[in-house]
Order: sequence, then C-alpha cells, then structure tokens
Amino acid sequence: MFFGIGLFSAGLTSAITAPLAAAYAAGGALGWGADLKSGRFRLLWGFVLLTGMFCGLVLGASPYQIILLAQAGNAVVLPLTLVLLLIVANRTQIMGRHRNSRLANVLGALVVLVITGLSVVQLARVLGLAG
Repeated sequence: MFFGIGLFSAGLTSAITAPLAAAYAAGGALGWGADLKSGRFRLLWGFVLLTGMFCGLVLGASPYQIILLAQAGNAVVLPLTLVLLLIVANRTQIMGRHRNSRLANVLGALVVLVITGLSVVQLARVLGLAG
C-alpha cells in the first residue's frame, strides 16, 4: 500500500516538474526567459506536457518501453553533451582565466571515454544487440 502511494506520488510530481524543466530549458535556449506568468512560457510547458500525455495514452506505449527509450536517448545525448562542455571549457573567450587546465582536460577526456563506453553497452542492450 505504501509502495503504491509512493509510486503514485513520484509519478504525479514528475509529470508536473519534468515538463516544467523542459520548458525552462527550451525557453532559455530560445531566449524567451523563464517567467511563469508569460503566456509563451505556459504554452511551451503545456505543449511538453500534452506531448508526453499523447505518447503515453494515444500511442499506447508501455511505461517500460518509454523508460527504455528515454534511457537510450540519454545514452546518445550524454557523450555529445560532455564533448561540447569540454570544448566550451577550453575557450578563453568564454571562460577567461578559468579555462580548463591540461589535467582537467585529461580527466575530462577520461570521463567522456568511460561514459561513451557505458552508453554504447547500454544502447546495445536496449536494442537487443547484447545480453
């Protein structure tokens, strides 16, 4: 009973906050800002929420399949994000005197390699190419 209540609560809070986080990220990327009173921001939030509802209810995908798809997406995006982060961290025009040191670059490259390897393994499992 407690497990069911906890699972329901986690799902409910995630259903509200995940689209809100996506709206914050997209609004920032588009230069719209993040004013909760803005109609444009609320429209973006609603769009993300309705897209998730559409995928879950209309397309009939199981939650298990959706979770696997989300993790496969993360496996593809995370290594690319890390590489872009390292590129930005090495730009003097952006970082100034806080630019990455040689040690930070070596450690960063090591993290990228480990994460890329783990991502490839997990993606292969999701696609059924590895046990």
